Amino acid sequence: MANALCMPWFVSDVNARDLEYLIGTFARGTYYPDATTTEREDVRYAGQYWADLRRQGELEFQASSFWTTQHSFGRMPMIDPTLFAELADGDLVVFKGDLKFLNYRKLTYDGKWPKTTPSHEAIGPFAKQHDGRGVRTLVLRTCKADECVGLSAGQEEGLEESNGWTRYGRYGVVSYWYAKG
Repeated sequence: MANALCMPWFVSDVNARDLEYLIGTFARGTYYPDATTTEREDVRYAGQYWADLRRQGELEFQASSFWTTQHSFGRMPMIDPTLFAELADGDLVVFKGDLKFLNYRKLTYDGKWPKTTPSHEAIGPFAKQHDGRGVRTLVLRTCKADECVGLSAGQEEGLEESNGWTRYGRYGVVSYWYAKG
């Protein structure tokens, strides 16, 4: 399942129509006109593979208005329990990029957490509900804002030598939360 926005917040945001367009141009080999023949064939193969998955019903696009609300992801179980259940039943949810750090801020409640706060603690109920259900999450983030969690003890002190390390995109954070069982 690929989740898209109902409407873009930023110019780089993707909706379901954009995903269909991307797969179509990949499958036709027209997405990268300046690519080498080998590169175009590789891209065409990927596009045809994804198009086949779409036809077989194995790759679905879904748009939810939740993604463009003011709510943190920890409120998803209350605001959009259907979306939360689908994500919790899935294998993995990947949040990538920085999106002006919006996804990360919504994951961590836009809180001023100590940087050593475990990531699953900062994302709260999205990570695990009282009934034990949670969303298996992988967060790939380029640091471009002060919000950051999941560092090991002593790691921040070493990074502080790089003044403003959390704000200039030189460092990144990868957080994984299993949330199953």
